[in-house]
Amino acid sequence: MNELVIWELCYIGECLILGAGLMFLYDVLRIIRIVIPHSIAVISIEDVLYWIVAGFFMFMLLFKEDEGSVRWFAVAITVGGMLIYNFGISRFVVPFVGKCIRWPLLKAVKGLRLVTYKVKATGKMVTELLKKLIKKDRMEKRMKKSVPEKGEVNGR
Repeated sequence: MNELVIWELCYIGECLILGAGLMFLYDVLRIIRIVIPHSIAVISIEDVLYWIVAGFFMFMLLFKEDEGSVRWFAVAITVGGMLIYNFGISRFVVPFVGKCIRWPLLKAVKGLRLVTYKVKATGKMVTELLKKLIKKDRMEKRMKKSVPEKGEVNGR
């Protein structure tokens, strides 16, 4: 085959791999969003940062292969790689991995809440017991001061 044809095929492969890689990166964001729910504002900021990174990688590919000139077929093939990955692997992997990570975390959080509750309850019991002991000790000291010792008469 002609060298130019081989170069074009390699370029198409790089574009497809870049598209799949970018979608993989977005899947990581999706999984994080499943595990840790985010507000709309945080999701928007993450998306803007993602597209900045995606644009940077696309620019680097275009700069390396085409000396910076935009070849729209490369952009289209990258988008095609994103779509192939998204509708192929991604739609099965993201929910599965998200649930596999979220389930143990939820169980761990539930366990930590139970331990925290038990520690707080034990702390309250100890605090109440100490208060009662201190109060009892003070009462005993007052009683000793108010009752005269043997041999003492009217404080003498």
